[in-house]
Amino acid sequence: GEHLWQVGEWIGRFFWLTCLQLHFDGNQITGQRFGEFGQGIAHCSRLTTLALRFNNNQITGEHVGTFGRWLGRCSQLHLLDLRFDRNQIIGEHLWQVGEWIGRFFWLTCLQLHFDGNQITGQRFGEFGQGIAHCSRLTTLALRFNNNQITGEHVGTFGRWLGRCSQLHLLDLRFDRNQIIGEHLWQV
Repeated sequence: GEHLWQVGEWIGRFFWLTCLQLHFDGNQITGQRFGEFGQGIAHCSRLTTLALRFNNNQITGEHVGTFGRWLGRCSQLHLLDLRFDRNQIIGEHLWQVGEWIGRFFWLTCLQLHFDGNQITGQRFGEFGQGIAHCSRLTTLALRFNNNQITGEHVGTFGRWLGRCSQLHLLDLRFDRNQIIGEHLWQV
């Protein structure tokens, strides 16, 4: 991760870039200087499609938050696909991810994968609150398999999502969490 900012820096020089897909699965990325990586990409102000995969690394939610705050400059984004499966992300920092995603006014398609992290559902409602600002969303696909999320937190999260009144496709996956039937009615 210490060297990832250099990747962001040179990508940021592509003034006309509209579609960016990067895969860095199974490396030793810790999230160090991850914010500067986002800062570089943020110079691509014409981006409409951004797909990033950082599965099987050691990235924390705090670093994803810092990274994303820079991305808010990519105001033309229509499709965002982020995959951070099997990292070290905890729910406490997830609200930061929701907060910066909520700044993408034109976003219509959002796909997020956070399988196999340590997400407990803490501040999960605020994560939903952030996403709810994307009022133009038509497609939302979220995967939180193999975490420690409870049904109560999924309920709070979803109440905010009601603001996304244009949704046509909703794909939610919470396999192998700590959801009990008592709270499922909220979902």
